[in-house]
Amino acid sequence: MSKSVKGLLVGLFSLVVLALGVSAANAYTVSPGGSFTAASLGKLNLESDIVTLNCNVSLAGSLRTTIPNLGDNAGSVTSGSVTNCDDGFSVDLLFGSAWPLTAVSYTASGTGDIVLINISNVGFQVNFLGSPVCLFGGDVGFQYVEGGLITILANTLSGDCGTGSLAAGSQFALSPAQNITP
Repeated sequence: MSKSVKGLLVGLFSLVVLALGVSAANAYTVSPGGSFTAASLGKLNLESDIVTLNCNVSLAGSLRTTIPNLGDNAGSVTSGSVTNCDDGFSVDLLFGSAWPLTAVSYTASGTGDIVLINISNVGFQVNFLGSPVCLFGGDVGFQYVEGGLITILANTLSGDCGTGSLAAGSQFALSPAQNITP
């Protein structure tokens, strides 16, 4: 085998090893992962063109123990409930399928690592005195700070009676708390 062919093979092998190393460095470990619950801290505001509702919200789902890369599936929200809404209103969460969680960014911080995650296909129906009034849906981003605190980011949901949003800055407690590390 000529020196140039050997050099080319060594170079290609080095590139493959480097690529595998970069790929592995992008993987994130979630501990403990698995099943979780998230309960709103106080009432969550659903703001819309027709009404602002204040309700308690709890969600449940599962988290993967490994997220291969940012942009990959991190788990899903599979069930939940909305209770104690104001003034005769109620809200039904719509789970035609699970709401996927996607890891968007990761920032190491001395006070707790921060992960931005997007929840896709969030859907719910607002009812008044038991009768359906509006449907809302869309994606909702949130910030997770290691230790268990989730904060909703600015969002816009579309509905059949206008636009709405879940109040940015509203918080949830995640249980069990998760550690996410690269």
